[in-house]
Amino acid sequence: GKLQGFTPQGLSNLLWAMAALGDHGPRGFLDALLAEVASKLPGFSMQGLSTSAWAIVRLRATAHVGGSCASGGAGGFGGGAASRGGGGSVASGAGAVFGLLVAEAAQPTRLSAANPQAITNLLWAMATAGHRNDAFVAMALARARSMLPSFTPQALSNTAWALTMLGVDDVRFMRALLAQSRTRLRGFSAQAMANTVWAMAQLRLRDEGLLGAVAAELAGPKLHTTNGHDLSSALWAFASLGYRPHDAPLSALLAEVCRQLPRFEDQGVSITLWAVATLCHSGGGP
Repeated sequence: GKLQGFTPQGLSNLLWAMAALGDHGPRGFLDALLAEVASKLPGFSMQGLSTSAWAIVRLRATAHVGGSCASGGAGGFGGGAASRGGGGSVASGAGAVFGLLVAEAAQPTRLSAANPQAITNLLWAMATAGHRNDAFVAMALARARSMLPSFTPQALSNTAWALTMLGVDDVRFMRALLAQSRTRLRGFSAQAMANTVWAMAQLRLRDEGLLGAVAAELAGPKLHTTNGHDLSSALWAFASLGYRPHDAPLSALLAEVCRQLPRFEDQGVSITLWAVATLCHSGGGP
């Protein structure tokens, strides 16, 4: 009953806090909270919608709230595959509330006031949840195109990753995003760099200047903050795009792989070995 007294901003803040703490509350509380969110969506700000979508995914709500499949991985609503269409793509439970959030955010009057963080959070949440709304994505990219210079490095990387996961093939937008990424690469974390070149490889977008800059950064200032997963992703991307870094950065990256290899997961080992073999064969050795 007390939830009915919460404003939309209060509901959004509560969801965010629960997600940040990883706390689902007493049994049945999250169901009641999501029902209250659904009933007050028209009163949410765009930031509130994006924060709530992010929070629902972070809480992996479908593992705790009845009605949706939780087999899609972290926060997934649909078995890992992006579901096409609007808010009705998920039958019930947290997935249905998530779909309603995205549908509300897709209103033209909403998107016209969206800032980069709201757009990025929503795209990231949709990609993580395996939920696709083509109308929202098209309008979001139209809005984001002119705002790319104000995206943070993390937002640029998250957007590239999310669009790739959603199967969005907008080469013009991605090239503009990559151009922005190249000018601010030193502000990227190692993970953000790895995610960016991974997205490039998935979309077959080869930009030697950006690839070379990423290799130099990962092999230099970022070397000891790069974990095995990021090393594996970056090397796989270089090899997939047929790009062989210069000898010095490649040697540094391979030495770091050797140092971290005992901690790699099995899939990471196989992917990395394929990438190393491909890169070394293409240039006659590191």
